[in-house]
Amino acid sequence: MSDSRIYADRDCVETGSGCSLKGKVIVLKESAQEAGFGRQLYYCTGGKGANANALGKSVFLVNLKNGEFERCIRDHVLGVLKPELLPDEEKLQLSQIRPLGALPLENHEPQYSGYSFLEDGRYAAGVWLCNEKEAMEYVEM
Repeated sequence: MSDSRIYADRDCVETGSGCSLKGKVIVLKESAQEAGFGRQLYYCTGGKGANANALGKSVFLVNLKNGEFERCIRDHVLGVLKPELLPDEEKLQLSQIRPLGALPLENHEPQYSGYSFLEDGRYAAGVWLCNEKEAMEYVEM
């Protein structure tokens, strides 16, 4: 983690199998470290286990430390992080992710560029967005 904080139930807006994870920053349980996960904060891109009350177990993730794609099982997920608790370094990494379902850049010309500025003025390189819908989804993300 970017700091030594251990996230718990009280740090989540939703917990348990009844919450949807897709398109949200999620917290993995501390016990997930035993399964090889060294971090707790990830962005969920989908998977059969990402839906509320899912029958499947797979959850697809983006590591908010290094941007790498990973997979875990739903049992490792604690819940959805409260947005105000997302650390700055993870905000910058999150700002590098295009919205789910964004049009492929190979076939579409970008119309917008998304950036996330931190309070101290730092920002990372923007991401290309092809239409107004993608721009709005990026802002909500």
